[in-house]
Amino acid sequence: MLEVFHGIPPVFGLIFAVPTIVITALSEIIYAIKLCDCFGKGIGYKIGTILFTEVFLMIFAYGKAKFKRPDKH
Repeated sequence: MLEVFHGIPPVFGLIFAVPTIVITALSEIIYAIKLCDCFGKGIGYKIGTILFTEVFLMIFAYGKAKFKRPDKH
């Protein structure tokens, strides 16, 4: 795999990978917060959705919470 890059140090892979991972994590956190706001849930659900996304998505899907369309600003 490293032979493909012909002398480019492997540290450049980290230089490109770390920002990608950070941006992905931040977008997932923002998505979870906005989703909980649309269902009218509080900070507990926000933390749970960030940490255990799949479980809390099932709670939203099969629970009694109703989706409220977000306000347009």
